[in-house]
Amino acid sequence: MSEAAGDGASGGFGTRFPCCKREIVPMVNLRQSVHCLWVLTAGVMLLVCGCTRREYGVETFPVTGVVCIDGTPTGQVSVTLHRVGGMDKANPTVSATITQNDGSFAVSTFEQADGVPAGEYVATFTWAEFNAITRSMGADKLGGRYDNPETSTFKVTVAPGAQVDMGRIELSTK
Repeated sequence: MSEAAGDGASGGFGTRFPCCKREIVPMVNLRQSVHCLWVLTAGVMLLVCGCTRREYGVETFPVTGVVCIDGTPTGQVSVTLHRVGGMDKANPTVSATITQNDGSFAVSTFEQADGVPAGEYVATFTWAEFNAITRSMGADKLGGRYDNPETSTFKVTVAPGAQVDMGRIELSTK
């Protein structure tokens, strides 16, 4: 066999060309490529498995609804659910969300729209503009009428395994 045919006389994986009398060696051999592909695939699988829903020690259940102010579905209203009797000492959580432009909401505790732990809650609402320059919220356009959990009349019971739709929640600026 001739050197140009790559008889392997050089002991490498490359090919000798008679014109230059040098071995041309590929940048990466096939065995290394396959090994790298397997390592990359395994790494991606570990990342995907590690980034799936975490267990937080307490199960949550969906709570949804629509907030209307003066009869109109309204976005950018803060909705917070407060546990009746105070925060759970074993698993303290805060469950809240901001309404979409169509007034709809899905309460979040650990992850977006994951719901709230089972229990009795009271809902509070505030509607204020965020000032990006001062990085603070402006005055509540609802006059603070719905932001006190001790006086709120919006009660929610979340049962294990059940989805709660709070329905249409009517608030007023007057």
